Amino acid sequence: ALPQSNVDSERHDDLLMDGFRAQAELLSVPCEAVVRRALRERTSLILEGVHVQQAILDKIPDRGDAVTILVTLAVLNPRRLRENFERRAAQTKDRRAERYLANFDSIWRLQSRLLAEADQSQTPIIENVSRDQVIRDALVTVVDHLAKQFSLCENDVFPHRPIVS
Repeated sequence: ALPQSNVDSERHDDLLMDGFRAQAELLSVPCEAVVRRALRERTSLILEGVHVQQAILDKIPDRGDAVTILVTLAVLNPRRLRENFERRAAQTKDRRAERYLANFDSIWRLQSRLLAEADQSQTPIIENVSRDQVIRDALVTVVDHLAKQFSLCENDVFPHRPIVS
């Protein structure tokens, strides 16, 4: 978050989003460079991280025949998210995991806002339940996207697709 004084929770959330957007803007330059290089070299790329936003792709107007798919990965249960941070703190013994736990409420509110933005922009949201489930849901999302982009009948491609959260 950006520096704050005594502010109400709504203003705190606005500062939190402003801080996130400032970080995302700083990271957009190297992310954009990585995407441009992959396009130039015609190399497949998975670029992941909470700061990877649609704005990065919007800065690259000519993507040629590249297929770009943005998804949002989320832990939708606050107890499970806290447990993930606690497990990370126990496994890595670094201060970063402890910082996540200390700022858990802000992280949860930030994720809620990012999920609302994903909903509004119709970005698929994949629930991080287990590694296998995330991989399945991501593959379904990619297949669905390709089917729509290349005008294939979705039912012919993947007739019994699971619902992606």
